[in-house]
Amino acid sequence: MRRRTVLTNNLIGFGAYGVTFGREGEGLTKALPGAIIGKNALVSIADTADGGGASRNRPPDINQTMYTSFPNAAAAGINADGSLAPQSPNRRTAANGKDIGVDFDELRRVGAGRFLGK
Repeated sequence: MRRRTVLTNNLIGFGAYGVTFGREGEGLTKALPGAIIGKNALVSIADTADGGGASRNRPPDINQTMYTSFPNAAAAGINADGSLAPQSPNRRTAANGKDIGVDFDELRRVGAGRFLGK
């Protein structure tokens, strides 16, 4: 089987409706056959008037091997620029032992002088 979807080591903000496939099962298998989903962090960035926003994608509603969920950016240890704070629970939690999400230090290193017309 050819693997078409791999979603790992990401820091994902979700809004009003959250994540559709929070657990492995028939729906996920049918929509994304052979998908690998794991070591992701979900961060709630919006609530809705129905009052369910704060509880969306919270344990036990999601598979914790696929996603770890946080009620807001502060709980996830995310700085205003999107980088991880030193005390973030997302430090060194990716499958490769690095930080989940963007490695800003590596991005700066390889992109030095290449962005914003520099």
